[in-house]
Amino acid sequence: MIGIDIVDLTDPFLQKRGERPLNLIKHPNDQFPDDCNPFWLLWTAKEAVFKSFRKDKAFSPTDIEVQITQRHQGVYNYQSDQYYGVILGNHHFVCAVGSMDMLPEFRIFYSPQASKSTFIRQKISESTNPLHKLEADELGLPIISPTRQLISISHHHHYAAFAVSS
Repeated sequence: MIGIDIVDLTDPFLQKRGERPLNLIKHPNDQFPDDCNPFWLLWTAKEAVFKSFRKDKAFSPTDIEVQITQRHQGVYNYQSDQYYGVILGNHHFVCAVGSMDMLPEFRIFYSPQASKSTFIRQKISESTNPLHKLEADELGLPIISPTRQLISISHHHHYAAFAVSS
């Protein structure tokens, strides 16, 4: 079970998130460093955890408990039950990736034009076995066939990312 989420902080339509929106996504047991703006750290971590469930249901961030600790500047570790991962961030994007096992292989891409699904499909194709292709499983969630390898995909504005299971 793997998950990834990315948020492009340069998106001109992205609104600044303070304490009020943070309260709308927080679980009572969420933990995060005091010296950071936690909204996008929590959001991306919770979205990555949610995607790892691979279920066809609505995302409810308040249902997912996350503990975030800072590793070093711009890099955080996070955990949610038996799921763990890393969050990478800078002034341009925040990306969370994780797994219930070892950290999956992942890639982050920048596109000068707003990221579209064709862009991420092209990057996945370039980064994986050329004989394999991106398809959907029974729930409509992405897999790489013919191996049925799990893949998690995210894109927002100029950034795209994907993670593949080992």
